[in-house]
Amino acid sequence: MTQLGRGLGVLAADLNQDGWIDLYVANDGSSNCLYWGSPNFPLVESGLISGAAVNEKGLAEGSMGLDAADIDGDGRPEIVVTNFELEDNALYRNLGGGQFEHAMTQFGVAGVGRPYVGWGTGLYDFDGDNRPDWYVLNGHVRYRTGQSPFLQPASLFRNESGRRFVDVSDKAGSYFRQRHAARGSAVADLDGDGGLDLVLSGLEEPITLLRHRKPPAAWMTITLQPSSGDPTGLGAEISLEAFQRRAMIPLRAGSSFASHVDPQATFTVEPDRKSVDVTVRWLSGRQEVFRELPVCQPHRLREGAGHQPL
Repeated sequence: MTQLGRGLGVLAADLNQDGWIDLYVANDGSSNCLYWGSPNFPLVESGLISGAAVNEKGLAEGSMGLDAADIDGDGRPEIVVTNFELEDNALYRNLGGGQFEHAMTQFGVAGVGRPYVGWGTGLYDFDGDNRPDWYVLNGHVRYRTGQSPFLQPASLFRNESGRRFVDVSDKAGSYFRQRHAARGSAVADLDGDGGLDLVLSGLEEPITLLRHRKPPAAWMTITLQPSSGDPTGLGAEISLEAFQRRAMIPLRAGSSFASHVDPQATFTVEPDRKSVDVTVRWLSGRQEVFRELPVCQPHRLREGAGHQPL
């Protein structure tokens, strides 16, 4: 495997859904790399060919943080990347067949991050509609520059119907209305109420814990126990039907920046639901349905213990 740049972040996930873990590398100052998983080595670098290596002008950027999730609801994971000042952040829409397109303009967030230096980031559902929202932590690397200040505000974008993002930072709490030299981040339901909480790190300030203040009335938390491979179920996909559509969460590792990823998936369901059927596509290729799981409690699903899909 050949590294083509100075990698600051590495995301591991099955991005093309072929049953092999792919590696996406965020490079600082050179084209980002995408290595498709394969049983054969060395892995082949395919970032430029896939359309997920550079911006819409074909230029490399100073990339730091990254994540992947199904933003538009088509069952395929998109990639987001945070970049240096005077560069836009990147959203690469997954077209299928190993192809991506730069879609910041399409999703209404082009130019929003250009004044800032982006670091930690994540795609998680914070408003309870099972569509991943997008947060970005910002902060400069230099105390004094001619471009932008050292302390910078974080951003939170709400996913609207899988078609665009809307900036809701001013409604997200005091942290998002203040300025920070932020860096790492992690997301998890720390208090077990179904609402996702944020843990944030930065320079010149303590670790910050942001508790979700409006958790959903009904939710599902899923962890996986595969029969082989990574014990967290890395590369698997978990999905269920709620609010008259199917929601999917890919299990990945390495997202955000210099941070750890919670290996469990959290979904919101209708308040009157008592149980939910959950579908798992394991990295092995096996697909199983786990029927009538009670809501508002965590579940650990073991490969081989589910039912074959109808």
